[in-house]
Order: sequence, then C-alpha cells, then structure tokens
Amino acid sequence: MARSADPGGTPAGAPSVDSTLVAARRALDRERTLLQNERDAFEAFYRRLEAVPPDAPHASAGAAATARRADLTDPSAHTGLDAVQRAYEETVMAAPHYEDEYGDRYRESLAAEFDAELAAALTDPPTLSPVARARLLDEVRFAVESRTDVLAELDREADALTDARAALRDVTEELAAIESRPLFECERDELARLRDDLATLADRCDDLAVARQSGDLRSTDRLFTATGESSLVRYLYADLPHRYPVLRAIAACSDRVETARRHVRTATRSRDSR
Repeated sequence: MARSADPGGTPAGAPSVDSTLVAARRALDRERTLLQNERDAFEAFYRRLEAVPPDAPHASAGAAATARRADLTDPSAHTGLDAVQRAYEETVMAAPHYEDEYGDRYRESLAAEFDAELAAALTDPPTLSPVARARLLDEVRFAVESRTDVLAELDREADALTDARAALRDVTEELAAIESRPLFECERDELARLRDDLATLADRCDDLAVARQSGDLRSTDRLFTATGESSLVRYLYADLPHRYPVLRAIAACSDRVETARRHVRTATRSRDSR
C-alpha cells in the first residue's frame, strides 16, 4: 500500500527538506544569541577594565597581599587584581549561558579565553602590573572584535539559509505538482514535457549544490580552533543529524526529483508498449 504524502510531496514519516533547514536556522540563531551575549559581556568588561589602574610599582608585596585578604565589601581595600576579577565575574562570567556552556572557575576561564600565561599573571602575583593590564586590554579588545566578525558571518549564513529554503521550496512545489499527476494516464507528449520539467528541476538542484559548496563559510578565527574545525558551518551544525544541512536538504530534493524521473520513464515505457 502506498504511503500518504504531505502537501510538499514528502512521504509520511520521512524528514522534509524544509525541516532540515528549519533545524539549521534554530542552531544558528542559538549560536548568534550566545555570541551576542558574550560580545556584550566582553564590551562591559573592557569598560570596567579601563577604569582599573595598575598597582603602584612601589607597593610592597606584603601590603598588596594584605589588601587582597581584606573585606571584599570595601572597594578601597581592593588591589587592581581584585578589581579585575570582580569585573570579569560580573560581566563575562555573568553571561546568561555561561554556567551551562562553560561552568569553569575564574582562572580556568581566563586560560580558556586567553591563555595560561595571562591567567597566571592575573592570579599568581599580588599586584596588577602595567604589562599584564595592557595585554589583558588587548586580549579583551580582540575577544570583542572576533565575536563581531563571527556574528557578521552568521548573518551571511542566515541569508544563505533563507535563500536556500526559498529556492528549495520552489523546487518542491513544482515537484509536488508533477508527483500528483496520474502518470499512467498521461499522453506521450505530456510525459515528454514532464521529463523536461524534471530535468530542469534536477539542474536547479545541482546549481544550488555548486553555489553552496563554493560559498561554504570558513573561519580560522581562534574562537573555533578549540573545536578542531576549520569550517564555521561544521561548528554551527555539529549537534544536528547532518553537519551540512543545506547540502543534505539539496540532496534530499535531488533524490525526490530522480525518483519522479524514474516514475515518468516507467510510465513512458508503459505507454510505448501499448
């Protein structure tokens, strides 16, 4: 018994072309929200950091250590390092997704976001040196800029998803009209027209695949090096069933087109044998 089809012509129970791209857009929107929150948090941290002077070079280590052990509710007792830590915890580590996504502690977070050397310079000595402060400012500025760059890439990827979804929807609507035809009742000329229409749809799918592959997003930004991925697309869609959802959706559409072409050929042979 033939399975029923949805309005787009997809057999019941099979994942639709559209649902693959909807899932991709949800993954992209989630990552964009996380990056926007992180960028905002680092911008706030940078503003706080600018107001933190390095500790006086003549301050004794003992005095600085005593200050760091003082009541944290007394801002006058804070060293530069205390102020940096408080600012970081109240901005970067206070991002809405921080605990769920990372959940690490202050020094671990510094090492992961920057590097172990800078993390040590901000936690081991008793004072905030001008060199450490200057380097931290540079690193935070880079953290903001890199996320801004990636957000721009995500905007381009969002446009690509929208374009691919619209193009594939056009193909599947035309394909559904062909699939709904009673092929074995069609005349020979009509079957020939359907073959031509399906050949055009196959070419459109091929063109979409070529366009997607030639425009696949790439990133060498260090924000993604920890994942071992060089492709931003692969990073974005790592948790989806298919890591290249646009190509997967195009392939699924192409498969449907080829199935329809086989049915038309079968109907044509049947018509010729009468």
